[in-house]
Amino acid sequence: MLRALARPAAVAIGVAILLAAAGFVQLRGGPDAAPAPVLEILKALFGYEPDLAAKLLVGLQFALAAAVFAVGKRPLTDFASGLVAFIALACVSRALRDGGLVLPSVAFVAAIALLFASSAVARIDRAEPASVGRRGLSPGWSFLGALGVFTAASSLTASLAFGERQTEQAEKARARAAETPAQTTATIDLDMRQYLGKSLLDTPLPGYIPGLADLVGTNDAFLVFYNPSCETCHTVFREHFNLPRAAVVVAIEIPQADGAIAAAGDGIEDIECAQCERLTLPQGPNWMIAPPMTVRIRGGAIECVADRFGGDCFSE
Repeated sequence: MLRALARPAAVAIGVAILLAAAGFVQLRGGPDAAPAPVLEILKALFGYEPDLAAKLLVGLQFALAAAVFAVGKRPLTDFASGLVAFIALACVSRALRDGGLVLPSVAFVAAIALLFASSAVARIDRAEPASVGRRGLSPGWSFLGALGVFTAASSLTASLAFGERQTEQAEKARARAAETPAQTTATIDLDMRQYLGKSLLDTPLPGYIPGLADLVGTNDAFLVFYNPSCETCHTVFREHFNLPRAAVVVAIEIPQADGAIAAAGDGIEDIECAQCERLTLPQGPNWMIAPPMTVRIRGGAIECVADRFGGDCFSE
C-alpha cells in the first residue's frame, strides 16, 4: 500500500484534490473566502474588482488541478504545491491580525506535506534500478498536455457563478449600503483668484449661495467670508466696515464641516457689521478657505481677492 502511494501520480492526485477543494470552498464562499492578499495584488496590478478577481482565481485553481491530475509529473506538482503553500502562508499572516486562521493553516500544512511527499518519492525513484524504456509522455508532450488541460478547464470554470449563499449575502450587503449611504465629507477648494475679471455669475458662488446674485446685482460689492471663531475676521469687520459704505457688503459665514470639531478662539461672538447682509455657505462640505477672504466686485466684475495669506482689497 505504501509502495503504491510512493509514486508521482499519487502525489499529483493529492495536489489536485487540494487545489480543487480550495476552489470549491472559495466558489461557495465568494470573494470573502478568496485569499485577500491575492485579491489585493490583482487589484493593484490589473484593477480587478474583488468579484472578478475571486472568480478568476477559482477558475485558475480548478484549471491547475485538472492539469496536475492529467500530467502527474513532479515539476508541475511541486510548483502547484509551492504556490499553494506561499499563498496560504500569506493568508495565515493576514489571519493572525484579522481572524479566520483555520482554513489557511490547513491549506499550508497540506501543501507542505505534499512537497515533502514529492521529495520522498523522488528519493525512492533514484534508489530504485532504472527500468527499461520510458514511462509516460516526454517532457515536451507533458507540457503541451498540461497547457491544453489548463486552457480547457479555465474556459469551463469561467462561466461558474458563486454559490447562492454568497449571492444572498452580496444582495443583503448592497441593500444595507443603499439604506445607509456612506458618510463622506466633500472638500471644496473655493479659490476665487481664478475668477478675477469675471462676472459673479461666471463663478460657482451663485450655485452655492442662493440669493447672492440677486442681492449683489450690478452694484459694487464686498463679499467677506468669515468664521465666527476667527479673531482676524472680527478685526476686518471692525476696521473696514464700522462706517457705512456705498457698496453692498455681504458677510458670508463659513460653517464647520460635518463631523469637524469647532476651533477654539477668542472671537467666538457674532461679527459687528450693522450694514452687512448675512448669508452662509451650505453646511456639510469642508470649505477650503483662508478666512477672512474678501472679494471686491466693481462694475459687475471681480476686481480683487484677498485672504489671510495676502492681498488688500480695501486700498484704492
